[in-house]
Amino acid sequence: MQIKLEEALQQEYDGYLNNCKDISCNAGLNNSTICFVPNQHDLSGEKVEVFNIDLTADEMCLVDGYFLLYRNGAIRIYRYDTKFKCVKVRKIESHLLIFLIKRGRINKQCRFLFYNVLLNLIKSNEKKYDQKLNDIMCSMCVDWITSIKFGMNGEILCVYRNRESRVFNAKLQVISSTGFSFVKDSNVVESREQTVTVKKNGLEITRKDRSFKNVLAINEIKQHSAIADILFLLTNNGIKALRFGK
Repeated sequence: MQIKLEEALQQEYDGYLNNCKDISCNAGLNNSTICFVPNQHDLSGEKVEVFNIDLTADEMCLVDGYFLLYRNGAIRIYRYDTKFKCVKVRKIESHLLIFLIKRGRINKQCRFLFYNVLLNLIKSNEKKYDQKLNDIMCSMCVDWITSIKFGMNGEILCVYRNRESRVFNAKLQVISSTGFSFVKDSNVVESREQTVTVKKNGLEITRKDRSFKNVLAINEIKQHSAIADILFLLTNNGIKALRFGK
């Protein structure tokens, strides 16, 4: 069964490539729904509560109330509550996105863009979320994208193999490429009143009105993601959710 699914995906991918030989023929998605929602955060609270989530993954992505884990060629979607009790709501083992990940044909920025889109489709109760995601990826000519930068206000700058650049809005519609500020991919999480620096084996928390740092030891941090007042840390042994309260 798995072999047949792989063959079907290969045929779908080949057909997509045949229809996407020149990205100039593809003007982007005709869509009225917001699909990409960048996370906002403020980790200014001095009181830190630590919650352990007994799940492992190679990569994770978050939107408010939901997170995505990729591991062993499968995507799993979980819903979490205020105490970080998690309920699995979807498992996806066959999709163009997974096909491209397994074959190394999609870079990190692309993966996280489409992880975010998938999460928002599921959160908005899109019934045909898998086909919608497929349509979005093809409309954006995913196989041609060489790099992506994210803007401070949700813009997405895609650079393609033929050196063409396109800017998309949150609805993934092509917009004019006016100047905008980029979000830096960094291990430093800036907030109003303090800065959190994520290192491999812990966190350094620096209050902006003080000269000393608080150090929190956490082993083998692979990835971090901040949303609202929560910092999620993916480690080799699971996920930690740190809530920065007052």
